[in-house]
Amino acid sequence: MSTSAQNVDSEPEPERSWSWTSLGVTAVCVIVLASVLVPQIVKARNEARRIQSRNNLKQIGLALQNYHDVHETLPIGGSFATDGTPMHGWNFRLVPYLEASSLYSDVNQHLPWDHPVNESRFRISIPAWRNPAFDVRYDRDGRGLTHYMGNPSVFHRNESVSLKDMTA
Repeated sequence: MSTSAQNVDSEPEPERSWSWTSLGVTAVCVIVLASVLVPQIVKARNEARRIQSRNNLKQIGLALQNYHDVHETLPIGGSFATDGTPMHGWNFRLVPYLEASSLYSDVNQHLPWDHPVNESRFRISIPAWRNPAFDVRYDRDGRGLTHYMGNPSVFHRNESVSLKDMTA
């Protein structure tokens, strides 16, 4: 008998299928692996967010130092018109020192920040002002948010403070 005849006459091999036991063992292994890895992934993501937030604060601190070097004072906390209309805050004055100088030059500083002429310029979100732990980047009106606050003892309304003025 030839070899081809042997192949025809022989029975086909039975298909191998997963048994319920092997399927259960595999599922348990996946669950155990996921329960070990998921907390580590969450921990790594949180640490990355903390590092990014720390870097943002370093950028803001460096911008404050550069602003002080140029103007010999820190930016005013907020400028207000004589009628009390809020114009621009300390964080806006740091924009040119955060590599966003085109935004700074596009804003009409003689008009309030929320004036229709300036409105579109504040609809961007500057990465240095965002804490990555928060998903919210814009307010309900579509304006970019700032997640970091200036110390009101340093950033005063319509007046500035020099580093020389601060004592320990």
